[in-house]
Amino acid sequence: MFINEIAYHHIQSLTPQRLTELLHNLLNFEATYYKMPHYKIYVPQKITRGDGGEDGMITCDNTNGSSWITNNQRRLI
Repeated sequence: MFINEIAYHHIQSLTPQRLTELLHNLLNFEATYYKMPHYKIYVPQKITRGDGGEDGMITCDNTNGSSWITNNQRRLI
């Protein structure tokens, strides 16, 4: 395993609060790295069940080539 490699059990061990913090941070890092203009991140403070629904989203004017965020209208995570 590499130093930055994350396995499923690492994510599974997070508390609901830490999971939402991780999701928010990942979206923020991606938007900052790709210099997405006028981005907004929406992540609820509590994700308590795996319901297949929307856990978070980011909106922006331009994705500037992001591999993970490919549509600038609305991205659902």
